Amino acid sequence: MEVDATLPGRRSRFVGKSGFGVADPMKKKRSGVSKSRQPTLRILHVMPWFATGGVEVAKLNLVSPASGNLRHEAVCFSKAGPWAEKFQQQGGVIHCLARNGDAQRFWNPILFLRLLRLVRTLRPGLLVGCMFEGTLYAQLASRITGIPYVHEDHWDPSAPHGFLARWNHRMATRQAKLCITVSKNAARHLQRTLGILPKKIRVIRNPCRIYPVFSRSFRTASKQQFGLEPGVPVIGTCCRLDDRHKRVSDLIRAAGQIRRPLQILIVGDGKDRATLEQLARESCPQHRVLFAGYRTDHRNFLAAMDIFVSVPAYEAMGMAVAEAMGAGRPCIVTSVGGLSEIVRKAKAGSEPCAEIVPVASPRRLADRLQSLLADGFRAQKLARLAKVRAVALFVPQQHRRSLEEAYRSSIRVSQKA
Repeated sequence: MEVDATLPGRRSRFVGKSGFGVADPMKKKRSGVSKSRQPTLRILHVMPWFATGGVEVAKLNLVSPASGNLRHEAVCFSKAGPWAEKFQQQGGVIHCLARNGDAQRFWNPILFLRLLRLVRTLRPGLLVGCMFEGTLYAQLASRITGIPYVHEDHWDPSAPHGFLARWNHRMATRQAKLCITVSKNAARHLQRTLGILPKKIRVIRNPCRIYPVFSRSFRTASKQQFGLEPGVPVIGTCCRLDDRHKRVSDLIRAAGQIRRPLQILIVGDGKDRATLEQLARESCPQHRVLFAGYRTDHRNFLAAMDIFVSVPAYEAMGMAVAEAMGAGRPCIVTSVGGLSEIVRKAKAGSEPCAEIVPVASPRRLADRLQSLLADGFRAQKLARLAKVRAVALFVPQQHRRSLEEAYRSSIRVSQKA
């Protein structure tokens, strides 16, 4: 039988003369009982759908495997999405609000009433708002029901947001007991622009898989799987084909300026695919450009790439770059948003683990590509640095522990209030 979301009684804290915590004489006795009788804490994640971005990666990591007394459930406007089934297979529960296509509008009072009914029935310990629509619905439900709200902020301040998005972001962050961001850049924006107190902000980057070293035979087989020639360098990227955001056109134009034989592997789909295919035919007819579409075999297509390129105009964190770093691929990125943080160490003067180019600069990108292709030692060094950096930042177990501790602390703060 499930127990409504509550917390065990607060322990008394014993403090020694030095000011540090000392052993509680009743700790052992209580811990032996509380572990078996620990009540279930239901965390309700409100989000529009399950796509394939960093938000969904974080949710999948929370339910794989299930940990402690936390039960994670998602409330979506629609069950559509490539990873919805995967979330359910790993033990997650999805509550779908939409029926007969009534989730097409940004604000739907019928969906909001269904969410309120669901929240009052389940009585979760916490509401977590994700993405634009999810944060709007979750913060309003929190105001009405009194259930604490946590804002998961995947917001890049440099992105071209409209008035409604900015207003919703401001209201959601002020309503939240805690704001969880994926980059220090977003955290600074919350403090300086919105006036959020530092104690209400935590930076927890999304996790990614850390791959073992790819053997030469496996890399050759991966290239052949895509119909690529093993002896010709492969420049790759993986993203949603929205050129205003991801700037895949810069990669295609840069490749067109390189004379030596190349193969371009573009993984992903989106509204601008047809336009980019036409651009590839016009800009670099001397190279083979393969649009592989949406794929789930990350290990295979990353192994097929010799250099990974991600040159967006703005980015909150950059999950594709994190995956490429975890696979030990040398990367070329733009210095925007959270991307500049994950490829640079905080220590002053330390060497970045990727080549960095300006936004919308195909000429500079072409120069860096030619430099890496000509200098194999430099490419291998960047690959090693990237792998070490990925292990330090993106381990899934550490992400799960940090996020669940943030959830628990938010519930404790709300109970004290």
